[in-house]
Amino acid sequence: MKGLSIIGWATAWVATVSLAFVAGRWSSGSGDPSSTPGSTQTITGTEVVLEDIGGEDESPLEHVSEWGADFAQEDINSLDMSPEAVINRLKAALDSDNPLERMQGILAALQNLSADNVEEVVAALEDLPRRDVDGRTLSYLVYQWASFDPEGALNYANERNDGRSQVFLTATALRSWAETDHVAALDWLNDQGLMTEANPYLPGIVAGWAEQDPMTAALYAASLENDQMRQRSLSGVARELATQDVLQLTAWLNGITDDSTRADLTVALTDQISRDDPQKSLEFLQAMDPSMENPRAVRELVQGWTENDPATAAEFVMNLPEGDTRTQGLQALVNQWARNDPVGAGEWLNQFPPSPELDQPVATYAYQVQRADPEGAMSWAGSITDEDMRSQVMVEVGTRWMVRDRETATAYFETQPMAPEVKTQVENRLAEFDARRANQGGGRGGQFGGGRPSGGGGRPGG
Repeated sequence: MKGLSIIGWATAWVATVSLAFVAGRWSSGSGDPSSTPGSTQTITGTEVVLEDIGGEDESPLEHVSEWGADFAQEDINSLDMSPEAVINRLKAALDSDNPLERMQGILAALQNLSADNVEEVVAALEDLPRRDVDGRTLSYLVYQWASFDPEGALNYANERNDGRSQVFLTATALRSWAETDHVAALDWLNDQGLMTEANPYLPGIVAGWAEQDPMTAALYAASLENDQMRQRSLSGVARELATQDVLQLTAWLNGITDDSTRADLTVALTDQISRDDPQKSLEFLQAMDPSMENPRAVRELVQGWTENDPATAAEFVMNLPEGDTRTQGLQALVNQWARNDPVGAGEWLNQFPPSPELDQPVATYAYQVQRADPEGAMSWAGSITDEDMRSQVMVEVGTRWMVRDRETATAYFETQPMAPEVKTQVENRLAEFDARRANQGGGRGGQFGGGRPSGGGGRPGG
């Protein structure tokens, strides 16, 4: 398996390693701007900002799998494996203007990386202009290198002077190493003084481990105390477990005596299965939780289901008994639906009168559409029945609108009735924004006039 694993890895691992550094689906699903993107992690003396550097939806690797299957059928042993031949193939790929051909060529060239040519190939890459060798090319190099010389690949990664590149490549090498020897990969972390739960390396190691023993890797992931690392590790291992049938999964999970571990694994698997097969995900969740009392699992099911069939997902959610589970399902439904089809989501929501149950889904919808339709978002926010939540959402949406389009937003605030405290809070936040921008060398001031005190506007079509 390892000889050809760079092909299979290339179609999935960038998504996994990205999850070790960015806010992925689990942290961006709410559409709520109160969750601030980006957090800081200090690794081996290097401060690394874990921010969005390209998630799985942005990766061109999703187009590689068909080509990879064809390439895997070639007789690699018939290729010239000399350093010169590998370097020439790599340079030819890097010279291509076609992104897909470039990627395919890089993968094909690095597939031939071995202990006999790695030194020369690395030297040749180092001699190329930096603009020609991007992070993904280096990640392919390190992944394949670690398959036969993990410590050499890790030393190379550690020598990178770019903090983010260093951490990314280190995680890639550890993931590759863990595919064949997860114990050694974990020992390396321990020897380096990095065996703490709040580090970005564990999810990759667990994902590599899961290729050989997904159930043991899953139990390890579920045992991690750090919430962020546990969720990311579970997400990676769930990709392997999700290929098993429902009966196998439920029998295994029901044998786990710890309720928290079983619940976490149920959520991770529901999420993963729902991405490809919502019906199988529903069958799995019904087998694990017939009464649908796990709100997190229902949320993941609905989010995946909504990507493919929002109307059926909506019918499922509305048939759930009232309570936290249905509220979570509604929020997941509206969040995903509004991303894919804001008009359709709005039309569905508009069937129902304002209610406390719909307050959070409506808030989520307002956040999702506020950039494309800020006036509509303000109107939706004004229909929230909870006074505190209504004010919070109106202030957030209004401030963002003021920052992007001061003139239009000011005209709206001057003519529309809304609670005075909403205008005051927007004015205060806007003044803080203007002061920060002025300190950076520019900006404009200005406030807007008062309006009639009122509870806010109604929702569109209400």
